[in-house]
Amino acid sequence: MATSWSALDPDIVSVSDSGLVTAKKTGSTTVVATAGNKSVRLHVTVINVDSSKMVVYFHHTESGWTGDVYLKYQKNDGTWLAVGNYVKMKQASCSGDYVYAIIDKATSGKQFLFSNNNTNDRTANWYKATGNANFSFTGGSAITVGVGKATDGAPVGTSCPTEVTSDLVDSQATMAAAKTSGTVINATDKTLSTGTGMSHASDAVVRTTTDSVKPSLRLAADTDTLEDTDSGVGKFTVKDLDDGTYTLKEATAPVGYTLNATSYSFTVKDGKVNWTGDAPSLVNADGVLQVPDTPTVVTWYKVDGSNANDPSHSGKLAGSQWKITDASDDVFCLADNNAQIDGSRCIGDTTTYQDADGTAGVISIKGLPVGTYKLKETVAPTLYQLADTEYTFTVTTDASKAVKIDSLSTDVKVDGNKILNKRMTGTVKWKKTDENGEVGGSQWQLILYPDAPNTKPDARPVIDWSDSSSTTNSNCPEADAWNCDVDSKAGWITLKNLPWGKYELKETKAPAGHQLATDTYTFTIVRASQSDSMDRTLLNIDKGSIENETSITSLPLTGGEWTPRNVVIAGLIVLGVAAVSYGIARRRRRK
Repeated sequence: MATSWSALDPDIVSVSDSGLVTAKKTGSTTVVATAGNKSVRLHVTVINVDSSKMVVYFHHTESGWTGDVYLKYQKNDGTWLAVGNYVKMKQASCSGDYVYAIIDKATSGKQFLFSNNNTNDRTANWYKATGNANFSFTGGSAITVGVGKATDGAPVGTSCPTEVTSDLVDSQATMAAAKTSGTVINATDKTLSTGTGMSHASDAVVRTTTDSVKPSLRLAADTDTLEDTDSGVGKFTVKDLDDGTYTLKEATAPVGYTLNATSYSFTVKDGKVNWTGDAPSLVNADGVLQVPDTPTVVTWYKVDGSNANDPSHSGKLAGSQWKITDASDDVFCLADNNAQIDGSRCIGDTTTYQDADGTAGVISIKGLPVGTYKLKETVAPTLYQLADTEYTFTVTTDASKAVKIDSLSTDVKVDGNKILNKRMTGTVKWKKTDENGEVGGSQWQLILYPDAPNTKPDARPVIDWSDSSSTTNSNCPEADAWNCDVDSKAGWITLKNLPWGKYELKETKAPAGHQLATDTYTFTIVRASQSDSMDRTLLNIDKGSIENETSITSLPLTGGEWTPRNVVIAGLIVLGVAAVSYGIARRRRRK
């Protein structure tokens, strides 16, 4: 079956019956090969070649040169460029590892070398050939320097031009873009989403070298996707675009980043790219669009769940630690403000992810890949109970939606990514004694003054249990109430589950046969507003012994009860009266 050939624009190229394409003038068109009902379309760009010029490539990254690079060379008349006039090399769009310079074509034998300084040869670093010799030109249209030697042609394994073409001089028909967020991802993992009118030309380019009279011909296969010709990480270069208007939009975000939903527009006319809209503000001096990406972020808050005066839970708690498990059961350990990880509570990766928020009680992770994770607290803030609930969240590439944390327990609700901790409660104990030891039967009033504004005191009765034969305190309708004595030994009083605050203790009924204690006793269980480091000893208060004096029943008709002290005083009065009476009687007998 015969194949017919044609060019959509025969003024740019002509095609023979055998398929030989001949360039006629600069421009872009499409060559069509048809056989029966099958056809192949080839995109064609014709560019000019300047045979009076040459291109010099330098593999600067092998020497760690990341700043400006300059070419110093011997001109054809034998003179050298003077300091200050060295040629500044440009980053090659065809390879991120090379810089290039275009100069008048040098005759064979003329020398050259590279410097990182164009103002002072004495302080400059120089790159020369092996053996500290200068490099020599060979008379060709392109020369590449690397590993201490010069080789004819363009860098091997790249699409860099082997002659000075108009697209090399003017960056014709080349659209370059780069990711600017520190992304570490292979360029082949990225897909560019294109808009209306984009020709899907790859960079499978065939070059036909011609002399200075005829233009150079390029062919690129028409494919469904464009080819990135820049092997640098996060860098993209697409070549051979037809004249027209284009839209560039990210289709797949790098791992750990959200999708950039912005559309960037540009036009191509006569082989030259012009960025439009807001894009020009992101284009650097080399004409490369810097496309920003934002890392994924998940943030949660550690808050006090026991403060009735803070219903919105605005107060943050410092010192928590966490375990994050991904779908592959890989475990990552994290601490608030990146404190030392407690390895006994979390065994996993402690370095990949860090708390990105310096505020105590606010934990934020950036760069988590898309997926669903489990979250569990491993270390609670000081003096707070560990949250035994497991939580979950899902990371997506949608930057417009904050990651929401949910509880895996139906009994626990999470509002605004605030994870609550309950305070550890306190304990207080004391003994009721007299001169013979512990004595039961006392009753008390305990008043709580919560350490929070606009909170009323809470006064409750406390009754000594004093019944070791029973397993429950009949005086306590609620066994876990903070005013319930949990020690059944007579005279021994222990209260648990005490909320944080200041307390006043006063006896309201003394044991039988004893005087009522008149003193008021105070103690504090932590304090919500305490600014110093909280100490666990503040949760356990021992008031020691509170002693009562024994009462002695009075003689009949006297009424009331007498204490030992009153008995002693009365005895002394009686003895005194008796002594006075005895003295008076003796004086009378003498008379």
